[in-house]
Amino acid sequence: MSVPYCEMDCFTTTQAFWERVVAARDEVIVFRDVCRDDYNALLKDRGANCRIRFRRYDAENQILVVVVGREVYEKLGRLSLEIIRVVRDMGVWNCWHYIEVPQGEPDTAMGPDYQDRPTLIIEAGTSLAALRSDMEWWFANDQTEIGVLVRLDSHAQTILLEKWEGDTRDTITIHEKMEGEEKEYVASGDLHFAFDTLFRRRPNPLEGDIVVPAERLERWAARVFNEMRQ
Repeated sequence: MSVPYCEMDCFTTTQAFWERVVAARDEVIVFRDVCRDDYNALLKDRGANCRIRFRRYDAENQILVVVVGREVYEKLGRLSLEIIRVVRDMGVWNCWHYIEVPQGEPDTAMGPDYQDRPTLIIEAGTSLAALRSDMEWWFANDQTEIGVLVRLDSHAQTILLEKWEGDTRDTITIHEKMEGEEKEYVASGDLHFAFDTLFRRRPNPLEGDIVVPAERLERWAARVFNEMRQ
């Protein structure tokens, strides 16, 4: 598994692990030599601490990717709420839900309630290389049909959405634009999901593809940047 985050920390003891993680601020830490028993012990120790997320665990290679300080990730991950609103407006919300993934904790994993495997995984962050590595891992392990990575560039005031489906990569950029003294955000297109891929069934006559329009993406991006300035 390729992990282009940073130099990996060697896992030694659970105490050393928590000392390293608790001292960290808003970063991704990669640990090697984490056996399954160690991973289960860490899960138990962490409990409901929402500041720390085990993004993914590769049992074969004994690699654990940890996200510390989730504020920026949660803000970007709210893209899932925009998708949910479109699903709800179509009237199929009652069969769409969040799904837990045994192999890790992506920012969002969703799918139809008649499936125990997600059809959509969203990963958010600031490192494009790391996000692509995450997405490659989810697809290599057959964990989803569609992936969306959400990458924030706070310096350029842009958000990149990259949708993965099979061998296809569709990209949407949302960038800041000054209109007089007001800041606006401009999206390069709509975020489109094929209904039959997302729900693993054919749509009925009242259903259709799930489309988050550019205008809704722009409002979401404005909220993300406004909250980060506060």
